[in-house]
Amino acid sequence: MSSGALPDRHDGRRSTVLAGYEVVAIARSHGTAHTARRMLFCDPLTGLVAYPSFEDHLTRELPALSRVGLHLAIGDVDDLKRFVSQQRLDDPAMFGHLAGNACMQAVGDATLRWAELELPDWPFSVCATFGGDEVIVAAAGRPYAEFIRAVARLRDLLAESTPRTCSFAVASTGVISELSEPRAAYRRLVSQVDHALFASKDEVRSRGEDPAGELVDTGVAEMRRQFDRPDDVNRM
Repeated sequence: MSSGALPDRHDGRRSTVLAGYEVVAIARSHGTAHTARRMLFCDPLTGLVAYPSFEDHLTRELPALSRVGLHLAIGDVDDLKRFVSQQRLDDPAMFGHLAGNACMQAVGDATLRWAELELPDWPFSVCATFGGDEVIVAAAGRPYAEFIRAVARLRDLLAESTPRTCSFAVASTGVISELSEPRAAYRRLVSQVDHALFASKDEVRSRGEDPAGELVDTGVAEMRRQFDRPDDVNRM
């Protein structure tokens, strides 16, 4: 892959192998396209990519993605435990985690519909699960402001089409000309976005309110200290 080139967007088709996505990735090397098959396993409940596959893939691609700016969003379903508890009271058949499963299935379906509408023109994008009640979206190749607007529309779609609202935090690496230790850098990025998300929800609760589709922009400047060469980070 030549410097600055992006790994192409992944279009997955359902596979019978471990309920996964068989991904046909088109990798460009010095202007020549070739096809490589790899597996990104999906979560059978939501249909989104399972987090271990997501992390491995993003870690592998991060040096290339960070040269154009990787954007990341994490969304957490608001008060899912309260919803599950209420559903158990309302419907005795909703034993165990059935209500939560139904909610997360709806979240996965809506996220996939959103991705089909919002992300087809992005050179790189992938949507995954992140924990039992979270989703994580990564995209690159277009401006960060455009990504924030797209995530806001996902938040609104989830509020309209699933049992609970979903709050999000978003961030971008900015442009990083050289990145070492991509796995450590990736985990620091995810950790900061996740922390910002739950700090925002805690702040809402401190006012005596319930989180209801919050959207917090962690930005690019706050990412500077996460990487090895901060002087190389520039806002897109």
